[in-house]
Amino acid sequence: MKLKGDDRRVLKTFQLAQSGQYREMVDLVDQLLDEELDEDEANICFMFNNYLIALLKTEQYDKGARFADEIQPIAMGNPHIYHNAACLYCFTGQLDHALEQVRLAREHGGMALIRVLADDEDLIPIASHPEFVAIVRGKKTKQRDGGDAPPPDEGMGPLPY
Repeated sequence: MKLKGDDRRVLKTFQLAQSGQYREMVDLVDQLLDEELDEDEANICFMFNNYLIALLKTEQYDKGARFADEIQPIAMGNPHIYHNAACLYCFTGQLDHALEQVRLAREHGGMALIRVLADDEDLIPIASHPEFVAIVRGKKTKQRDGGDAPPPDEGMGPLPY
């Protein structure tokens, strides 16, 4: 998919998500994924986040986890993607991937987003993991490259879905 500028079909995906028509939204995004969209990257990131939510709501966990893998390079465009990806990874038993998404959510979304993750029942499989607990409490953890993760208050702050 290539990104350009202003596509009404992307707006339609937002409307479907807001009205709880998750199956219809999944169907529309599935059609759009192979097309060239006339839309900017920020709106694409919001659409992708809503798509992950719709895949969660329709219990299409494997499909959602595969899609989350594919969109990692642009996920920082909407840090809520990390949250929903973590949920999908929990449902598919990929707990290490889920923890990585929580790390990225803190790095790119700040503590406001982490507070949302802390209360998400979909993340129960990792909720007692020491690293998850440390992140939720705002403590530094080690990144995979061995360096310290950024302080919890850094990042873009809360973003709307």
